[in-house]
Amino acid sequence: MDKISYYGQDVRDGLISGVNKLVDPVRITLGAKGKVVGIYDSRIGKGSHVTKDGFIIAKNISVDSNKLEALAIDIVNQAIEKTNDDVGDATTTTAIIAQYLINKGLKNISNDTDPLKLKEGINLGLKFAVKEIEKVSIPVKDKIEEIATISGNNDRDIGRIIAEAFKFAGEHEQSSIKIIPTTDNKTSVQEISGYKLQKGFLRDTFINDKSNKCIYNNPYIIMIHAPLSSFRDFMPLLEKVSEEQRPLVIIADKFEGEFLNSLEVSNASQAQQMKQGRIGYFQHIGIVQNPMAMDSARELYDDMGDIMDYKGSAFSVIINDVVLEDLGEAESVEISRTHTLIIGGKGSKGDQKKIKKKIDKLKSQLDNDKELSDWQKGVLRTRIESLSGSHANIRVGEQVIADMKETKDLYDDALSAVRASIKEGITAGGGSELLRIAHKMRSKVPKDLDIARGWIIFVDALESPFYQIMENAGESGDVIKRDILESRIANCGYNVLTREYVDMIKEGIIDPAMAERVSLENAVSVAGLMYNMDAVVLEDLS
Repeated sequence: MDKISYYGQDVRDGLISGVNKLVDPVRITLGAKGKVVGIYDSRIGKGSHVTKDGFIIAKNISVDSNKLEALAIDIVNQAIEKTNDDVGDATTTTAIIAQYLINKGLKNISNDTDPLKLKEGINLGLKFAVKEIEKVSIPVKDKIEEIATISGNNDRDIGRIIAEAFKFAGEHEQSSIKIIPTTDNKTSVQEISGYKLQKGFLRDTFINDKSNKCIYNNPYIIMIHAPLSSFRDFMPLLEKVSEEQRPLVIIADKFEGEFLNSLEVSNASQAQQMKQGRIGYFQHIGIVQNPMAMDSARELYDDMGDIMDYKGSAFSVIINDVVLEDLGEAESVEISRTHTLIIGGKGSKGDQKKIKKKIDKLKSQLDNDKELSDWQKGVLRTRIESLSGSHANIRVGEQVIADMKETKDLYDDALSAVRASIKEGITAGGGSELLRIAHKMRSKVPKDLDIARGWIIFVDALESPFYQIMENAGESGDVIKRDILESRIANCGYNVLTREYVDMIKEGIIDPAMAERVSLENAVSVAGLMYNMDAVVLEDLS
């Protein structure tokens, strides 16, 4: 197919047009009074979808007739997708800020502003804003329900259920919580016992899920109290497990370099064969290294054996003699960078009383045995924490498929917002904190004219989410902005539902600081990319 080139103003006009076609349907969803967007996909199994999720809306927007607009949509979608991957929230904010930066920036470049200096200006503005967000960020304390409610479109049931799940699974960033759609017409929290090992994956290349984890569903599990160097020794067992089309997770004292390299080669070979259609099933193999010292390894393997109803032995294992009935089983094994969670082990499901009795015994030993050394006490605490590992499933129930998809989107956003808030804290929401940062920046404009233009464009972009929230609520942004900046109310913002000026933190109208930071960084990144684009080569559709 022939190629066609575009230059200068034609490129800038096409980029602006494409960005607007992408972001205009997304921006109407922002805020408590934002609207929903209906999506229809005629492909089999897709159908209709009603949502306020900016990421889902954006990835369903495309144009076939104009490749220059399609290029712009693809570039901005990469920024939106990165925000979704990093925090799972604030994708609409990313889109709105990127749109403002691109529109205003490219128009300035058309009027002979130096694109490199313009980019320098928005980058300087970004650095200042990020530091200000860090300064005003407040650590999360007893705010999980409020955060989830706001991110869940002000649905108090979503806030309550998310808070209930975190209460069971633990109020920390790595809490193991999953959103599972059902047609039960009832949403509930399902509590599942788990086992937590303080050891994560050994190489990034083993990650098999977009959550940056190694996840193995319904696996067989083998434990070996020894270092492993030969991957080839496991081939007979892998053949048996492969016949069941289930993953195998190997827990051992250590994995030598030869074993790890062979596993990487095996994964790469399988991926190639799957691509070529030579095999129909990918044999997933997970590996977990025992984090405990050799002196306490026996207790660790015994604990895990109880959790997963392990019939074999972790000691003096002869691989060729192992049968499937010897192996442990679980609903899933999740390996993150820092730890491993064995969820729904067969033993924990079948005999909760036995597990609880063991935990109580260890607690009693820790409290009453005065002869224990500090090291022994540490081992006991680790065992208690590991055996007490918890996981929560939020079963989202709706009878209508379109309703289920929308509700699941809201729960996903709420869960992501809570995780981000736990990590970097919270700020006043509703665009009010970015409004105050923008106001502060207006008195710190750089002296160089073109850099100053970039700085001012960034400052105005900071206010764009606030103005969009006001527009979606049918309010006057200029009037309310003036009142907020002049108010003596701490953390002042505007509650569009009650139409009152309030302390946003006290009212629970809050934003995750991490979501604000990441949305700004990704919007600036994609805008800077377009500022210096002066030629484009595309397929000639004519």
